[in-house]
Amino acid sequence: MSSVLSGHRADLWGVGFILVGLLAAVSVWMGAAGAVGGGFDDLLAIVFGLIRVLVPVGLVALGIALVRGEQVDDDDAERLARAFLGGLLIVVSVTALLHVVRGRPGIDDPVDEIGAAGGVVGMAVGGPLHAVAAGAGSVL
Repeated sequence: MSSVLSGHRADLWGVGFILVGLLAAVSVWMGAAGAVGGGFDDLLAIVFGLIRVLVPVGLVALGIALVRGEQVDDDDAERLARAFLGGLLIVVSVTALLHVVRGRPGIDDPVDEIGAAGGVVGMAVGGPLHAVAAGAGSVL
């Protein structure tokens, strides 16, 4: 069995990411995935905050890219690494900004308040930044 699936490892991961992305879309956008979807939405709210509405799009796009499975050479790998790092920095900075401008909820606040701001990622970056540079300085 493993010899049959060995050439399709990326395809299986891609289909998995697409399915998780669809579950995230149903739970985050529609609130209609039952207890599993509610828990998944809460997890995304705690981690990413308000930016969680973009997670389903990212997961499905990653899954499609894996299923398409084009060969990656060294130049593409460097470009993909730069794109990944740039995207990660954008996510961190947006969640930090959301944390600062949406009331700076603490870790002991309800999930709804954390999810309406920047989540734990926003707290980890925006909280110390606000403590050092205050409101206006942390936004800059």
